[in-house]
Amino acid sequence: MSADSANLKNANVFLRLAFDQLGGNKDARKVKGLVESIGVAKDALDSLEKGWAEHGPHEAETDHSPVLRQVETITEHIPGLDNNTARSRDICASLLLPLTLSCQAKSFPSLIITAVDCLGKLFAYNYWLQFVHSEGFVEGIMADTAEGELNRLSGSEAADRENDDAATSHSNSQLLSRVVDMICEAVNGTPLNDQTSEDRIHLQVVKALSSAVLSAPPAESLASNGSFFFDSADNNNVAATLINSAIHGTVLLRAIRTTFNIFLLSKSPSTQIVAQASLTQMIQGIFGRIPLNVAPFGRAVPDYEVPLEFSGSSMDPFLFDQNIKDMFLVLRSLCKLSMKPIPQNEGPTDLKSTAMRSKLLSLHLIHTIACSHMHLFFLNTPVLFIGGSGEPMTSSSESHAVDINTATLFIHAIKPYLCVSITRNAVSVVPQVFDVSMEIFGRIIRHLRVFLKKEVGVIFTEIILPILESKATLISFHQRMALLKILANILSTSSREADSKSFENGGGRLLVEIYLNYDCDPEVTTDRENIWERVVTLLARLVTLHNAKENPQQQQLINNTSTIASSKGVVIRPMTTQALTSFTKEQLRELYSTSGDFADLKKRAVEVLVKGVLAPLVEWGWEKWRIESSEGAAAAEIAKALMTSVDQLADDGENVIGSTLGLVEDGLAARTSTASLNRDDPAQIENLRQRKQNLLEGIKTFNEKPKKGIQFLLNTKLIPSRTPRDIATFLLNTEGLSKTVIGEFLGEGLVSAEENISIMHSFVDMQNFANVQFVSALRNFLQHFRLPGEAQKIDRFMLKFAERYVLQNPGQFSSADTAYVLAYSVIMLNTDQHNAQVKKRMTKSDFLKNNRGIDGDNDLPAAFMEAIFDEIKSNEIILKDEHQASSPSKANVPESVRFEKASANMAMKTEERLKASMLRQSAQQTLQTPLSPTSDIDDAEIFSQPGNSGVFFYATHYDYIKSMFETTWMSVFTALSTFLQEVDDPESVGLALEGFKHSITISCMFGLDLERKAFMSTLGKFAQFNASSGPGSADIKPKAMEAVKVLLEISRVLGGMLGDSWLEIVNCMSNLERLQSNDGRRDSTSALAKKFADEAVAVASSQQMTIMVDKIFTSSVKLSGPAIVGFVKALSAVSWEEITSSESSEHPRMYCLQRLVEISYYNMGRIRLEWSQLWAILGAHFNQVGCYKNSRVSFFALDKLRQLAMKFLELEELPNFKFQRDFLRPFEYVLGNSADIKAKDMALTCLQQMVQGKSKALKSGWKTLFGALIKAAQDENEQIVSLAFELVKLTFYDHFEQVISNSAFSDFVSCLVAFCKNRHEKLSLQSVELLKKSIPSIFKILHSTAGSKLLQSAISQAQTLAAGSFQRTDGAMSANASFASANPPVDETSTTDDLSFRLIFPTLFGFYEITMNCGLEVRARALVYLFDVLKMYALEFSPDSWEVIAKGIIFPIFDDLKLSRQEHRTIDDKEDLTVWLNTTLIQALRLLVDLFSAEFETLRFAVDGLFEILMACMTQENETLARIGSTCLHQFIEDNLDRFDQRLWERTCKTFVNLFALTTPNLLFFDYRVQLPDAPSGGVLAPPEGEEAEALEREAEKYLTSDPEDAGQDLGSESMARHMSSVTSPIQNTNALVFVDGSVDLTGRPRPEKSDFQGIILKCVLHLLAVQTLHEILTVSSDGNTSSKDPDGVYHALSAKNLLVLLGCFERSYRFAEAFNKNTELRLTLFRMGFMKQLPNLLKQEVASVTAYLSVLFKMVSDNAPDRVEYRDYVTGVLTTLCHNVLCNFNTMDPGTKNRNVNSWKPAIILIVNSLANMPDGLFLQELPKLFEEVSNILLQPHLDLDLRIALHSFIVRIGLQYGIIHAKNGPQENGHAE
Repeated sequence: MSADSANLKNANVFLRLAFDQLGGNKDARKVKGLVESIGVAKDALDSLEKGWAEHGPHEAETDHSPVLRQVETITEHIPGLDNNTARSRDICASLLLPLTLSCQAKSFPSLIITAVDCLGKLFAYNYWLQFVHSEGFVEGIMADTAEGELNRLSGSEAADRENDDAATSHSNSQLLSRVVDMICEAVNGTPLNDQTSEDRIHLQVVKALSSAVLSAPPAESLASNGSFFFDSADNNNVAATLINSAIHGTVLLRAIRTTFNIFLLSKSPSTQIVAQASLTQMIQGIFGRIPLNVAPFGRAVPDYEVPLEFSGSSMDPFLFDQNIKDMFLVLRSLCKLSMKPIPQNEGPTDLKSTAMRSKLLSLHLIHTIACSHMHLFFLNTPVLFIGGSGEPMTSSSESHAVDINTATLFIHAIKPYLCVSITRNAVSVVPQVFDVSMEIFGRIIRHLRVFLKKEVGVIFTEIILPILESKATLISFHQRMALLKILANILSTSSREADSKSFENGGGRLLVEIYLNYDCDPEVTTDRENIWERVVTLLARLVTLHNAKENPQQQQLINNTSTIASSKGVVIRPMTTQALTSFTKEQLRELYSTSGDFADLKKRAVEVLVKGVLAPLVEWGWEKWRIESSEGAAAAEIAKALMTSVDQLADDGENVIGSTLGLVEDGLAARTSTASLNRDDPAQIENLRQRKQNLLEGIKTFNEKPKKGIQFLLNTKLIPSRTPRDIATFLLNTEGLSKTVIGEFLGEGLVSAEENISIMHSFVDMQNFANVQFVSALRNFLQHFRLPGEAQKIDRFMLKFAERYVLQNPGQFSSADTAYVLAYSVIMLNTDQHNAQVKKRMTKSDFLKNNRGIDGDNDLPAAFMEAIFDEIKSNEIILKDEHQASSPSKANVPESVRFEKASANMAMKTEERLKASMLRQSAQQTLQTPLSPTSDIDDAEIFSQPGNSGVFFYATHYDYIKSMFETTWMSVFTALSTFLQEVDDPESVGLALEGFKHSITISCMFGLDLERKAFMSTLGKFAQFNASSGPGSADIKPKAMEAVKVLLEISRVLGGMLGDSWLEIVNCMSNLERLQSNDGRRDSTSALAKKFADEAVAVASSQQMTIMVDKIFTSSVKLSGPAIVGFVKALSAVSWEEITSSESSEHPRMYCLQRLVEISYYNMGRIRLEWSQLWAILGAHFNQVGCYKNSRVSFFALDKLRQLAMKFLELEELPNFKFQRDFLRPFEYVLGNSADIKAKDMALTCLQQMVQGKSKALKSGWKTLFGALIKAAQDENEQIVSLAFELVKLTFYDHFEQVISNSAFSDFVSCLVAFCKNRHEKLSLQSVELLKKSIPSIFKILHSTAGSKLLQSAISQAQTLAAGSFQRTDGAMSANASFASANPPVDETSTTDDLSFRLIFPTLFGFYEITMNCGLEVRARALVYLFDVLKMYALEFSPDSWEVIAKGIIFPIFDDLKLSRQEHRTIDDKEDLTVWLNTTLIQALRLLVDLFSAEFETLRFAVDGLFEILMACMTQENETLARIGSTCLHQFIEDNLDRFDQRLWERTCKTFVNLFALTTPNLLFFDYRVQLPDAPSGGVLAPPEGEEAEALEREAEKYLTSDPEDAGQDLGSESMARHMSSVTSPIQNTNALVFVDGSVDLTGRPRPEKSDFQGIILKCVLHLLAVQTLHEILTVSSDGNTSSKDPDGVYHALSAKNLLVLLGCFERSYRFAEAFNKNTELRLTLFRMGFMKQLPNLLKQEVASVTAYLSVLFKMVSDNAPDRVEYRDYVTGVLTTLCHNVLCNFNTMDPGTKNRNVNSWKPAIILIVNSLANMPDGLFLQELPKLFEEVSNILLQPHLDLDLRIALHSFIVRIGLQYGIIHAKNGPQENGHAE
């Protein structure tokens, strides 16, 4: 016997037993026909059993095998009825009749209980399956008892009933329907007086209905095993059985509603519990008919011949559709039940009321469905969207991949009801309703946000954010608390639901998608636009609330009001009248309270921020970042340490749901169209975000200044063009625009506002008023803007509205005028009826009277007008956004009513926005069909538009977390820091610290430096404690230690990304060490503080903490380059703070200093690039510490530095690297800056040890070593200097080759120069000698083969010559400075092969530095050594090398000659300058001339420089130096006469020309006629005469011809500066003299200032010296002995042209002096100006220059050289003229008044007379007539000197001889004259 046969027999047994019980009941005979029907039923049962026994289930006759007959009927479509079917019908009717009669026996509960119990058991055995084939014929047996089903409870409309009937057509067996009706009828009728019997009936009915709903066999069982009735292969029979064996549609709803009624109406708590549990089981069973593992987006193919596949099994499409219909009907009914308002008579807060319990249970059942069957919302259900024509909305050819825009998903069908349910209940002040509503919303936003984008946004902006913001006073405290709790649960649960395989599907992705779709999407432009930003901001604002009022009762109320079980399943707490307690008066008062425990509120807000926002973002972004970031990959192994631990879900069903949902969302992203679900392209999102920012800015601007806003929107392309239609479209469809501003903008009617009128017309034309009632059209029209108050603007609006309405509704009115008048009248009526200021309101008759004859002189129908009046009176035309229920004052209205009104208003506003959103979506999906919003449209019709609400962006990139955090970090930072400051309990502290940790993680992930620094610095402040006061200090708080732990954990996990934020972490470690060191000390404080302190010491000293700290340092090798730099920088800063803060201690703290050394050892293996950055920090720190005043600190630092240096020296340094220079530099700094002699001594000792022990390893370190020795050489302590010099000598004698091979010889020289500059002369002289010794050593090495290779290798590794030269810096030498930066550039490649020069040049430069900066004896010796070396090794240098030597060493010695006193670099004191000039410079000048004479050919290129030096000497104010310069110039020219070529002679002539020009005092000539100055004293206006004038001239001569120093005058620094400037600057002709007719043209010449006087005098003196020098060169030998050298050597060497150039100098000098001496008025003017105390003159210059001029001219005219003969005529003419002028001037002098002048001119006269006497005969005879008279006039002078008389005698004798008057006494003389 099969199992099915056994079940049927057992069912027959139960049925027979029930018949016996009914028949044996004493009340059976009281029911008419019951006893007879029982007998008939038994006979029928016997007949049925007999048929089973004889034939078995498959072989019974046709009348006893109803299943086979039903199969035959289905397959063969037999429309008629045969005898067999009729017999089966009779048997079924016979069995049902007694049960029916018993159920209808309302007065006999025992009969009802027995019958209902039997029916329920028959459902459990699927007993009625054998009769379902005859269902069409049992209806005549029983009356239809299904009328009045429980639709009245749900209040569904007629449309819903029609939909239900349509959805359940052909889906229920009428037999099963009748059986369910029988069970439901058992609870109808007159209530019994016996409460126990009633409860028993209710329980039996609930059990029976539960069996009826849950009794259908599973499809898998029938499909795989078959059944009693048919084979498993018969799929058609399977489908028919499954469909007819379960109840569906209205029957199913009737069963559920009956059970629901029993739960609500039963007075027994136990019955209520059973009913509630049964309802939950029914819901689970109904929604469990679709397997859990069904694929999302199931087939959209309405082909019922093709079964759907579910994990290997199949389901008939018709059965699938029927189950979907059932789920939809049930869920819709539950939503409508939850939407029903609470009647006022029951009280909105009465939890025991029927309406409240109905609402609560329906909400909890919806929550159960959302928790357990969320996967069903993703199924493709086209059957729910079949239109009125019966055709499905989807094509039969659709594939599995369904576009989510296609409105065939289950969520699309149910979302209008679900959204309204949430909207109406999420604003409730009743905690139980609010909590479960928000839980449902949480499930939606976690799993259905893709399909409900706009709906979720509306709920957020209209409900969630206002509650969080709580600006209104009618938001209860519980709502805020509960919302925070639910938000935390939503976001944290989303994270927990994300398994390892679908890590993206967590709260982090939810938050990112909220940001992408609401903060970046320009389509979301509500007044609270940025949901992400506002949520975080409002949460932070809650944390920073200052109201700290606590209300324990409120908290207790919150804890006791939840009706959702705390378990992780979906178990619902009992909601019986006994379990639900009514609110007490105190609880009601607290329920409507806006205050409470704000400390707990803040904690909840922080929990949401941390666990609901930051933690999910970190979890979601970390994995992605770790994969993409190299630093993140390095930290992957310890990433989990940072994550918040998440509890594993214990419930297997929940795990399955979470896993399924993950697959659903993955499938959602992978298999749907991108038209509505888009992957997040960062570029696209950024564009959208920018577009939204522009849109928000445009809306804001428009609301302030409309025209400016429109222009901005046009500029940003948010309005495509300036056409009226585009602008009107924007105004009509964009949220956030002020309706008032829109009205004012569109109503403008000025001439300049024609564009506004056009826009207004387009605005109205875009609205659809077709087939809409007039008032409804006007009402909807006025919803888009606020009607302006100005009558003209209203008139324009009404005119256009009337035109549009009449156009779309022809025949409604006779003309548009009618519509216009009526519209205007309606507006006036609305104002009249609803304006509080109107005292006497219009009546209906008044309204009719006012509108008579408006329809073409006819009246509109009275009924029509009265309807308008009634509607306006009852329903004011007002903007829905501003519609608020009129709330009486608080004094007149109870608190509960005010809260309920506020909640209702919030819900209404939310629904209106949802409706508007769906209207816009509908318009877009109908190809921009004009909108037609009417108030008569049902909500379901509005919300059930196809498709999703907007483009949804699917988050895949973690980069958006950066912009999210940048937007909100300040709010998070403020919230966390404020909260952590206020709390002390461990849980709250841990929560805040976790928030800091996550914030720092995000900042580090994306390199947000500012944010990271802010969080780290604040966390560091919380981690501080006053450890120095001892463990007993009250400053040690538990949260400080917790903060320390967090900081250490952050450093361990995120150390590679902390950058410069290590300071706080290092401070913590320092404090921990200080706390440990103070462990032995206890201060007397309070017991609590001491306890905290002891615990802190224990934690700080624990092994775990020690290991954690040690790991930070040992793990530093894994840090990146920037991270280790930040770590070292922080350690250095804290180390210095430790040392300075403990300076008064006997044992200063050096914890961080020791740690610095440790990490240096750990990180030895780092690359040099990183070490260079590290040592820049370490070196600076060791500089500080090494110079610290505490010797313990400095000794410790130097010792550690030495150890590090030794360690570093073990690492090989490649050529051309300089790391050794860096790590040895602190020794140099200590020697140069430390005030502690012992520290310096130790530094030198350390260096000595390195030289002795690691000399071979030293490479670039030699340079730093010598730099340190330079610092030591500059020390004042002789001991330090001596010790350093010993180290220098050690280096020279033992390691000189290593110094050279490492390119450190220049540094060695620099070191010796520094010792030479030391004030200890003995060491200075030794240093000079050591420097001299180095030169032979160098050449010795050079001349050896190995040494040459060594030097060549060293030079190839060194820098170029210019980069390796020296530069003077603050009186010292820098070995690494560039010579080219301080001297003229030279060709660097010219000396590449000159090895000797590359090594000798530093030595030469060293001698130069010593010469310029050291003491007299030292510099004298260095100067001699310098020129000795140059002479000795002259042949070793190439010409290029000599050029560098000349320009870089020799000539710079004389640079001071070219500078004024203020510009002298090394000599400040005048006396020292004089000594230097009179000793060193003179010596150098002589050595220089000697060097040039010795190596003339080599130095020929530098002769120009020599001439410049000599000329500079000759222009000095120092007479000795000037004369030395003159002598040297003379000597140089004479010594090298034979070597001078034409170019050098020309250069010589040029030198003298420049010298004469530079020293000519041109400022003496000025235009004195412009204004004569006053006399300096005594009012002298005319020059003195006679002896007085002569005395004055002599005095002037004294000053003008003598050395200023000899005269006792100081020329002054300013005049000297001017003079020197003129000497070194090029010749300028702007002040040159212009002679006109022998006189100087003074026109326009400037008057000299008094400050110029001293410079003019100096130039006069120098010019006279120049004249004398040139005269001597041309006429006298350099040694003054005419016998030793040819006195005319220079004269003969010069060409005639060169001589004429030099003669020009004499001529200009003579003409200048002559002109000045003759201009008495000019001289007098100078005298009056205070130029001199006596009348100035240039007599001596005039005489000297003319004398020299004449002497050379006489030589040239007597010279028979060819070039001289060529110019003889010219020279003779010049000579004759000059002699004549001189003689005339002399003869005109008055010996009485100008005796001095006569005496001064006598030498010149004697020269002329003697030269004339000695002229050749021909020339003499030629010139004698021209000069004879003037020569003869000399005899007229009263007083003739002997020399003059001798000269005249010679002249007369020559005349006599020439003319034969006198005969020569000897032949030679005569012959000479004849020549």
